[in-house]
Amino acid sequence: MIEPMPELADVSKLATDVSALLKVMAHPLRLKILFVLLDGEKTVGWLEQNLDKPQAQISHHLAKLRFDDLVCCRRSGRLAYYRIGHPHALLLVTQLLRMFPEQEGE
Repeated sequence: MIEPMPELADVSKLATDVSALLKVMAHPLRLKILFVLLDGEKTVGWLEQNLDKPQAQISHHLAKLRFDDLVCCRRSGRLAYYRIGHPHALLLVTQLLRMFPEQEGE
């Protein structure tokens, strides 16, 4: 069921908030990070190996995602474990995977 249309002032704030979330998620590597974090916590080393990107690049994008509260970090000894930390990001990334399923043969 579709929600009733909010008031114009509420729509303006909503548009600003959603735009900010989408802007952070708009980078392909950030989306890849969020996609793999759907399966649970990952370390920078795991992301580096599995996404085939240098550690500095992974760390840069994780810092941006952390700054905007889309991911959070748990430390255990020398390792940092990252996971999706924002419920809206979790819902949106899940929906994106449903909207764009893998195509066979690609």
